[in-house]
Amino acid sequence: MSKLEEKLNDIWDTAAPSGTKRVYQNQLDMFYDYSNILKNLHDLIACPPEILQKELEGYCDHMNKRVKIDEISANSVEQRFTGIKNALDNNYRENDIKWKPIKSKCPAKVRRSGYRPYSNLHAQKILLKANTSRNRALVLFDFSTGSRVGIHDHPLLVKHTVMMSSTFDDNHLDCMAVLLYADRDIDVEEMDMRDKVDDESRYNSETYWGFLTPEATIAMLNYWNERKKDGEIFTPDTPIFRQKYQIGMSPSLQIRKQAVVMIMDRIVKAAKIPRVKKGRRFDIQLNHGKRKRFNTELKMNDVVNSNAIEKMMAHKNGLDGTYLHPTREKLFKEFVKGIHDLTIDDSARKQSELDQKEKENNELKKKIDEIKELKQKMDGFEKLKQELRDEFKDEIKNLKLQ
Repeated sequence: MSKLEEKLNDIWDTAAPSGTKRVYQNQLDMFYDYSNILKNLHDLIACPPEILQKELEGYCDHMNKRVKIDEISANSVEQRFTGIKNALDNNYRENDIKWKPIKSKCPAKVRRSGYRPYSNLHAQKILLKANTSRNRALVLFDFSTGSRVGIHDHPLLVKHTVMMSSTFDDNHLDCMAVLLYADRDIDVEEMDMRDKVDDESRYNSETYWGFLTPEATIAMLNYWNERKKDGEIFTPDTPIFRQKYQIGMSPSLQIRKQAVVMIMDRIVKAAKIPRVKKGRRFDIQLNHGKRKRFNTELKMNDVVNSNAIEKMMAHKNGLDGTYLHPTREKLFKEFVKGIHDLTIDDSARKQSELDQKEKENNELKKKIDEIKELKQKMDGFEKLKQELRDEFKDEIKNLKLQ
């Protein structure tokens, strides 16, 4: 465990996601930078309520001034108190601060931009500029899973993946399932077992399944094969995506969120994707534009179950979000229906379309064979019926006369 993680665990519940802890720590550090008297957690916890109240209200006024000169977003002001409040609550100071006056000082929230998804043409241009095997696999991974960029600050290990078949034929494994927001000590087998147990308290409710299209799966396997050829030895705990290396035998470290953001920024700029800045945000978000494409494409497909889409996006969707826990196989069946929509490369889309037509033809052929078999059975019954009538025609005639 790193020194930062030890520091974070001293402040917050160790069960909280590490990404959330880092955000909280950053919020605390910004408050310490502002304050002239509070410089660490000890100062914060030991500070008398009256003085702390004034410091927090003064901090709010300070951020309001930054909003007016467009240094920060009005929507971020209230959020910046979350880490401070959480630290106070976890150190038995939850009732010492009057948060209502502070909240009333926060500026009114403004309408956010950044709701447009990347189009398929945008995605093709981005993929064209992802000119290394890692970057290509990374771009397709994000487009295919629709995951938040923060997923890269959580363990993404080889043991969190398993091959699956879009045709449900065990001899044709062309897709990959990926366990997202999983703890380091969990694997696919354990998650499958937990999915079948109706007890959500027994595992992290943040954990869910994402899936890679055949296109994304091929890119991932090519990337892994390249690393293996460079001498990297794969184990269950090997990162799905690793940081840059000179030789494959060097220790493999997982690529982090900040690096992914920088990679995506370079690719999008190289692809010359038109993004219009509205306020402090772009109409198409750098990374979450991929997530919005995932959401848009699947929800435009009337065949895919809407609750399954919400699950694949880790949305808490009312009672269904709380009580619906589909297995990996059931969720994958819904994902398969949207593979063509999520596929980016034109040749891969055509192949996906051919595979879908072949699957439909096979299903139609199967139904035709079933109808033929049923007709043969009915013809057999009719023949048997006629034979029985011929054999017992005299008895039947006598019964009618009586």
